[in-house]
Amino acid sequence: MKPSKHPTDHRETLDTYRDELFRHQGYRVIVCKDRIQWILQRQRPSGAKWMALGYFRTRKALQRLWTGLHGRPAPQIAALPASFSQRLRARVLVTLPASDKEVRNG
Repeated sequence: MKPSKHPTDHRETLDTYRDELFRHQGYRVIVCKDRIQWILQRQRPSGAKWMALGYFRTRKALQRLWTGLHGRPAPQIAALPASFSQRLRARVLVTLPASDKEVRNG
């Protein structure tokens, strides 16, 4: 089996983190490595790493911070379940349509 062109990583601060849900204009939403919450992150000015802006167990709280930062809600967040549930913890991630994910450069 050939190695992936875009390997993923378990470290939340890396650009190649495996459980990213989506990204937009230097921000992204991921599922934390312990699978207990969503994390909203902003890319550091150097572009190498990401830093957490907030940790969320409910879609409403995540959307509130996102809207405060961007001036409008994110449809990708609206597609998430109302709360981070046992089902998500069991590694069943929300799969967003490809058109809702921002394409990575590279």
